[in-house]
Amino acid sequence: MSTIAITGSNQGIGYNCAVQLANEPTTKKIIIICRSQAKCDAAIATLKAETKKDDDFFGSATCDLADLAQIKKCADSFPDFDRICLNAGGMAPNVKLDAANATMGMTVNTLGHAALIDALLANGKLSKGKQVLYVGSEVSRSVWSFSGLLPNYCRNFSEKDIEPAIIKNYS
Repeated sequence: MSTIAITGSNQGIGYNCAVQLANEPTTKKIIIICRSQAKCDAAIATLKAETKKDDDFFGSATCDLADLAQIKKCADSFPDFDRICLNAGGMAPNVKLDAANATMGMTVNTLGHAALIDALLANGKLSKGKQVLYVGSEVSRSVWSFSGLLPNYCRNFSEKDIEPAIIKNYS
């Protein structure tokens, strides 16, 4: 039985992952990770109604992936999990630069997730046998990156390619 944490699980791909994984018999609990507790609470209420799961099936953690201090705070109190799905696809404005001079889209969808994983590792919360799955949509990349002018660094995955990463343990 697995506990699965999912970033950005209040809408889109993250929400739909939570719905699908809630229906897997091997899923024991799902941790909803959003920027605010209000977003977590709203998502959990909708997920419980849609999936008919008990109150304790869904948990939550708040983490703004554009805020390093909040990422570290989140990692300090992060609930126990077996798998974490890093759902990258937030529509952060790509023209605005953050303090590190990266676009907010890059910060939220890539750097923030890397910082979260680093913080979980530092806190001993990501250990042998646990899995990290990074899922990104095209909104996590700039439009020019899939215009055909650059090498194709994306690969199409079928459900059979993704399923083992979600439901099987690897060492």
